[in-house]
Amino acid sequence: FCFIAMGGPGVLSSTVHLANLFLDTRYMVMSTLTGMITASFSIFPIFDYLWVEYGIGFRTIFASYGCIILLSALGSYVLWPDIPFQPEELLTIDL
Repeated sequence: FCFIAMGGPGVLSSTVHLANLFLDTRYMVMSTLTGMITASFSIFPIFDYLWVEYGIGFRTIFASYGCIILLSALGSYVLWPDIPFQPEELLTIDL
């Protein structure tokens, strides 16, 4: 949830396919992920608070935000394989 909050739509694009891992509950998983993305936009009032209360500059806040998104993207590139996922229902085993 933390990475989704910091990465927003960029992370949603990569997590949408998680629903394919849960064949029986894929629609519930997709709904949960969508709800988490909606809640993740609460980061912007936090940015406003940092700007107003602590005087942190607009460019500093969003440069930091961009760095977090970049780190998340790099982590995704390193950790997740670049191969398509095949649900079990599509796999066939030749005996």
